[in-house]
Amino acid sequence: MMTVPFLKALDSDNNFLYTINEQLIDASTEYVTQLIIFKESKAIRYFHVYFSAVANAGDVRVSFQGINDTTLPSLMNGTILGVGNSAYGTTTISAAGWYRIQLNTDYTPAIGDMCFLCVEPTNFQTDDSYTVGGSLVRTSIHNLYKHYSAGGVSASNAIVSYALESTNGTFVLCDLPNPCYITLLTVDTSTTPDEFGNVFTFPTRCKIIGARFIGDLDRACDIKLYGTVTKTFSTVANRRYNANVNVGTAIFTSEYVVEANETFRMSILPSSSTSVTVRDYTYPTSYESAVKTMLFNSNVTISKTSRKSAGVWTDDATKVVGIVPIISEIEIPPYSSGMSSFLG
Repeated sequence: MMTVPFLKALDSDNNFLYTINEQLIDASTEYVTQLIIFKESKAIRYFHVYFSAVANAGDVRVSFQGINDTTLPSLMNGTILGVGNSAYGTTTISAAGWYRIQLNTDYTPAIGDMCFLCVEPTNFQTDDSYTVGGSLVRTSIHNLYKHYSAGGVSASNAIVSYALESTNGTFVLCDLPNPCYITLLTVDTSTTPDEFGNVFTFPTRCKIIGARFIGDLDRACDIKLYGTVTKTFSTVANRRYNANVNVGTAIFTSEYVVEANETFRMSILPSSSTSVTVRDYTYPTSYESAVKTMLFNSNVTISKTSRKSAGVWTDDATKVVGIVPIISEIEIPPYSSGMSSFLG
């Protein structure tokens, strides 16, 4: 039994982010920074960052800044990195969502470099007010944290929702969880929609035996697979998988063979009026396909899907819900003899 490799992004503790931990900027002296470590050396051209709320539009500057090595590292007196301190970009934040901000000059870090990503106001006006999206990390595996100033300097084991895009259109690997903004979906039999999940297409024939899912599912619900037939695993009310939000496992009573390029769905469907809470992940809208390809290490397609009362499905290609299949076998491509087999 295994979780298929190209769905590994939802099968690591470091991706189980469960408490929204965002930061309001509504004063000229406030900022939000993220400590990062670069895993590769690429020329960075764009800084993507998610704003979860905008009360009043305002101008922001994003930048790479040096580290002041105190007990809890902080910004090095606002020192911007890059040739001539040019590793920064500016834009106006007018509505919630992902923003793709071009740097003044491309910035190329070395592998292993550490720095702060900084989001701060520029040309601040009295009524400027916007919130930088983020999530609290379930465990501080990497001991990386968000450092911010809002009526005082503080730090937390949290992340800013960001991504860094290179000059060739791919994004740069950093020692942090996936570049996405996480939304809590509270759902029961009375909500609209009342069923959430993902729609998939795999490039190879596979055997699916169950699902992994993430959320606070301590109430009765069904884990569903919709293909040429329907598979269901029913969770038990008040039988918690974990004291907090964590990953759950559903094993169907029989396997399902999904054909290459077949479209199928997996979902979480509450079976009572008592709500459960699941997660969806919003990726940078200008290159969500590239993000998903990196996350799932394949040309698999995956998008959020939802519906109400077994009605028509609505898909959203910019999001993914925290539920993925467990694969027991993947078919090996046919050999010259015309025979093929499953790899367990």
